[in-house]
Amino acid sequence: MMIHDDNMDETKVRQLIEKKECVLIINSKDLSKAWNEIRLIAHKSTPTIPFIGWVACFYCSRPFRSHSAADVNGKRRNYGLTSALKHLDQCSSRKKEMAAKRKRQLNDENENDNNPNQSQQSSSSPTVNKTLSKFLYNKSILPKTWQNRIKEAECKYVVAGMHSFRSVEHDGLLQLAQTCVDIGATFGRVNVENIWYGRQSIRNECELKFHQYREDIKSIIQPYINDRTVSATVDLWRDDIIQRYYLDFTIFYMTEHWQLKHSILRCKYFDEQSKSAINIWSEIESIFDEFHLVIGDTPITTDEGANIKDSLKNEIRCPCMAHRCSTTLECAWDKTNQLSFDFRCLTGSVSELRSFVARSGGLQAKLPKTVKKDSCTRPWRSYYIVYESVYSSYDSLIKLLEPMFEENKILSINQNLLKNIVDLMKRFSGIFDQLEFCNQPTLQNVVPSYYAMVDFVRLNSHDRPEIKILKEQIQIALESKYWTSIMQIHWIATFLDPSFRDLSFVNDKSYRLKQIKCIENGLYSMADDLKLEDVRKDNNTSESSKNERISGFDDHDI
Repeated sequence: MMIHDDNMDETKVRQLIEKKECVLIINSKDLSKAWNEIRLIAHKSTPTIPFIGWVACFYCSRPFRSHSAADVNGKRRNYGLTSALKHLDQCSSRKKEMAAKRKRQLNDENENDNNPNQSQQSSSSPTVNKTLSKFLYNKSILPKTWQNRIKEAECKYVVAGMHSFRSVEHDGLLQLAQTCVDIGATFGRVNVENIWYGRQSIRNECELKFHQYREDIKSIIQPYINDRTVSATVDLWRDDIIQRYYLDFTIFYMTEHWQLKHSILRCKYFDEQSKSAINIWSEIESIFDEFHLVIGDTPITTDEGANIKDSLKNEIRCPCMAHRCSTTLECAWDKTNQLSFDFRCLTGSVSELRSFVARSGGLQAKLPKTVKKDSCTRPWRSYYIVYESVYSSYDSLIKLLEPMFEENKILSINQNLLKNIVDLMKRFSGIFDQLEFCNQPTLQNVVPSYYAMVDFVRLNSHDRPEIKILKEQIQIALESKYWTSIMQIHWIATFLDPSFRDLSFVNDKSYRLKQIKCIENGLYSMADDLKLEDVRKDNNTSESSKNERISGFDDHDI
């Protein structure tokens, strides 16, 4: 007679298992795959008679209900193995066992490879291919039949799965295919359905790795947060393809070896209505709380977006100087379009040509350089990348468009003016390179970049009228957009860089000496802040300290 006790709960059953009063037994009546890692539960006195309605994890012995307690009619509700199977995906004991098993398999493979005369293997181990082909890459060309089979399989992947053609070249897909090839070389021909994981398993694995990565990041950045050597960037950007807004929050920290590291902590979707300042700050505040960042003492670099600026009005905010440089060129470009007819004709003709080439699918492949529709990286680089691509393909476009009777689309573009624009804008690409580094500091490049750009746009008597207007407008925009965003911290960072310490790029000697004096005062203030930090920590609970925080320090203390 089978034992069952409807009064038992999970805790009671678990206690019986831990006390060794119950044992786990194999379900001999059902040999399906689902029971490979799940066991029935029986009392040790009657090990052949399992409890009704109870199963357990083979690895950690956690019990689960497979059937409900009997009702008044003696009937039970079948819960199945859903709870137990879900637990297996997260079971830490199972993961450790799988890792240990895999390690033993690898060790066995290495031992077998080192002992070719050993012919016997454990019956539980998979058949391993010990031929030389397991270790060598076959570089010979596949037969035509197999080439066609691969092409057909890739076509099905693209068409049936609605993937892009570029997806078949993705490194992740290629690595997955190589892993399958390696499995076949090691274990012989296998059924892919027996080794392939479904979407739920992969989803769980991604979620597990995400949480693990998040905890790792927390432990890594915490010492730097304590040392006050962290800063952050916040960017609210728009995906033009799917028409969505996202908020990126990235943390930067300096290691003890003076290496700048960074990690994105969150990428949050915002719809059109929710990207208000208060919602943005609420999201940023939750990031601060989750990763134990110090509110009010973590510098944040952002662009000049109104909502972003408003959300961080009470925080230490630094302007993104790459964006300010972009705004400088954008304002100057638009103003030149208004003031110069020839410049406006050229930009309009280039825009029309780009649209025509994009619509004519066969032209791009025949050009020495693809005519770019946009910058493909950052919008502020388009002033060089797009126009340089047109200039490089100018002669080829004439030959290709003549048979189509569309040569006017390229001949309407003044080639000499186009070259002058490309030559001027090319110099600004180097500025963006210096301001966009993510693995090394860029604060020290802000001030020298301003003086370099001023030098780029010095007027020359040989300049074309259109280029002269463009340079004049860049000069005006540099003063109103870029220079006004430079902070004292940028000057201090420049001074601390040995290559810029003497500020030799500043031609005015009196102004250079004045700035050096201001920098020295700024360094003294920073040193005083560090000295006062210990005092603030020791006295941060006193009543007088509270009054000082509210009213502020005297000028001579700051």
